Amino acid sequence: MGCTNLNGNATKTCVLYYSLPASSLISWDAASYPYNNLVNMTKEAIFAHGKFCQSGLAHRFSNTAASCFQVTQVTESSDSTNTSQPWPQSCDTNLKELVQCRYYQSNSNVSKFHLPCDCAFNTPAKGFCPIPSPQVMNTSSTLMQKALNQSQCHTLDRFNLNA
Repeated sequence: MGCTNLNGNATKTCVLYYSLPASSLISWDAASYPYNNLVNMTKEAIFAHGKFCQSGLAHRFSNTAASCFQVTQVTESSDSTNTSQPWPQSCDTNLKELVQCRYYQSNSNVSKFHLPCDCAFNTPAKGFCPIPSPQVMNTSSTLMQKALNQSQCHTLDRFNLNA
């Protein structure tokens, strides 16, 4: 369980981790993840704020607010046709410009955020978009929710999965 400002309220509310549905509004930790660009965020920031969301993902839309988000489509910036491909979404890392993976929510033509293509383990010219598929994220979120919300661990051991 953690505390966040819900729906723009000034008072923090305690919320079970991985429990809020898509489109829930939460606060953005601007001190730990400073404002630089609403579209080009880091995957660490997306996951850190996504711990309140059922999907495990949250995107920032203002200096102090974020929204829970379910990825339904991924395209890469080097693809002029905006064609979504099955997960894991591969991307080309052998180009002169940095390839961005663009993440969309259903029924939207505007990407919610971009992340740079991650290098693959053993293929120098190919990489992968860093956010896993919705199925993998749902499984991960369900397991993390059980580990964090239903365990008998002491608060100081909450994020120590060896405890």
